[in-house]
Amino acid sequence: MDKDIHDNDKAPEILYKYFPPTFPSGGLVPYFEVSNTIRFTQPSVLNDVYECLPSFENADFTKGLKTTTNTSREMDEILNNKSLQAYGKKIPYPKRRRIKAQGKAKLKRKIRNDPETEEEHWVKKFPDFLDGSLGILSMTKLWNSAAMWGYYAQNCTGFVLGFKSRHAAVNIYPMAQVSYKAKRHLYKGGPIYEDTPENQQQLMDIIKRKNKSWKHEKEWRLFTAPGALMDTGVKMGPEKLPILVATFPFDSLAEVVLGIKMEPIIKSKILEQLPPDIPAYQAKINPRSYDLDREIIER
Repeated sequence: MDKDIHDNDKAPEILYKYFPPTFPSGGLVPYFEVSNTIRFTQPSVLNDVYECLPSFENADFTKGLKTTTNTSREMDEILNNKSLQAYGKKIPYPKRRRIKAQGKAKLKRKIRNDPETEEEHWVKKFPDFLDGSLGILSMTKLWNSAAMWGYYAQNCTGFVLGFKSRHAAVNIYPMAQVSYKAKRHLYKGGPIYEDTPENQQQLMDIIKRKNKSWKHEKEWRLFTAPGALMDTGVKMGPEKLPILVATFPFDSLAEVVLGIKMEPIIKSKILEQLPPDIPAYQAKINPRSYDLDREIIER
């Protein structure tokens, strides 16, 4: 992802990540149990059904085709998906001779009329493409969101980790501030898979846009390719997607905030593992407003 289309230099000094107190296995979250690792999630696994899903209304899936297709080489490029990635599948070899004979005009009509290039097909196909090419770490500029403490930190029994956004282990990843909109990105058509500035910009708009109903989260996202992450060997969900993680060492931590309802035994385990030079805070109820307060934990 090109450096000129991300927001690393605009990120808050501290970016926060909410966690439940434990995983279903009963152990602490992997950050404290497995070498300071945090998961980068495939887009389809995130909790919004419209996550990274543009609108394909009236998209022109023939936009990337060659202007002339008289030579075998040009037609081979189309058939090999260099120009026809939006078709969604490679054309089997036995059909190549027949398709070559059809020429460009007939081929374009075939693509336009093929039901697999319709909107419904791409609503299913596009998430598969993103899952195979992108991992997202969702963070926020807020440590004190009562809503996020409720649904990401298991009803205030979990904790929040605050990371230094300028630390090398964090800043190495492209970052983007989520843009909250009333409408989805309108996909312009053509092979978004091609590495061009126009497609980079379009893809960035897709992966950082969310419905404005999520605006209260003030989200920032870190991105990377799955190949840059560590595969835990664990697969989850009906799609059996791998759990991919990255390491964020303790010295990338700016602070930790423990939930109001955290069990004492969990609190003790976290504080035992947390280096003494990293500030730890206890979240508290504000006596007058809906704001959350916190106080330093003396260790």
